[in-house]
Amino acid sequence: LLFGCEVNLGIVFQKLQQEEQALDYFEKAMQIAEKANNDSQRNACFKYIADIYQKRQEHKLAVYFYEKASFGQNRRSI
Repeated sequence: LLFGCEVNLGIVFQKLQQEEQALDYFEKAMQIAEKANNDSQRNACFKYIADIYQKRQEHKLAVYFYEKASFGQNRRSI
């Protein structure tokens, strides 16, 4: 429940183009996902964070987080 609230707040701030606040909420959500050992939630956070960096044209950071999300998805299928 708390994870979903943090992600939803991140999405709202992202849509309001308040990216720093969105990043804060996505990072909080990622911490919750890590404590719960939930790979799919953590990977979703990585993607949301990557999307923000992509929009900011911070491509190295965007690629880093997209790869973390992608690696996590591949790890689940092994």
